[in-house]
Amino acid sequence: VAERNYQNGNLSNKTRGIYSVAYNTKDLNYITFATTGSATDFGDLTHKIYNFAAGSNGTLGLMQLTRYRDGSDNLIHSPAIIDKITIATAGNATDFGYTMSVATLDATGLSDGTTFIKAGGASSNSCSNTVNTIEKMTFDTSANGSDFGDLTSTRYAFCGSANLTYGIFAGGQSACTNINTIDYITVATPGNATDFGDLSAAYNGHTACCNAERMTVSGGGTTNWTNIEYVTMATPGNSTDFGDLLGDSIDPGANSGNAS
Repeated sequence: VAERNYQNGNLSNKTRGIYSVAYNTKDLNYITFATTGSATDFGDLTHKIYNFAAGSNGTLGLMQLTRYRDGSDNLIHSPAIIDKITIATAGNATDFGYTMSVATLDATGLSDGTTFIKAGGASSNSCSNTVNTIEKMTFDTSANGSDFGDLTSTRYAFCGSANLTYGIFAGGQSACTNINTIDYITVATPGNATDFGDLSAAYNGHTACCNAERMTVSGGGTTNWTNIEYVTMATPGNSTDFGDLLGDSIDPGANSGNAS
């Protein structure tokens, strides 16, 4: 189906990439990285969503539904719902049983394989109410999410990705203004984010994915919505041009896995 992702999260293991189909639906699709072809239905989320922040440990995928519709179709802004899927087994999501503590819209998620991070967002449906909160939760958790630290600035509609060591956040909007900030955390060590460098332009509504070495940032709201750029994750510094998407894209989704 044609989709607008609306800053929804994406998650993957080495074999499959999981995507939300479109806002205001429950639908999840997946692709197999080594097999070129169309997406396949995966199953349904527990609620219709507008936004979620996601991460995986290779087996489980967690999706914190930052904005969703309840059984009466009311639009809810809450940290209470975290959905869980087993990536290798298509089927409907189930309730993870634990919650984050801060209600934010358009937050971003990432994971180092052990810890699931939800960062940033807005405290209400307004770009003037962006926050800098970072929360954490472990995949083998027996507790709700807890405070990790703060981003270097408030922001929402941004992107992030992680390898086994670093989580990197890029761009977004802060107080209704696009920013080019890149900052990073060491996912295993709670604390405030540190400046990493700058994107080539100020973006919002873009997406990121990574392998162990590089994170790419693509699409988003600038004068050039086809741009792809990258950073080397172990080396703080400004981003470098990578190439272009096939067409303009805002609020896209991206994942990374084995090519074969």
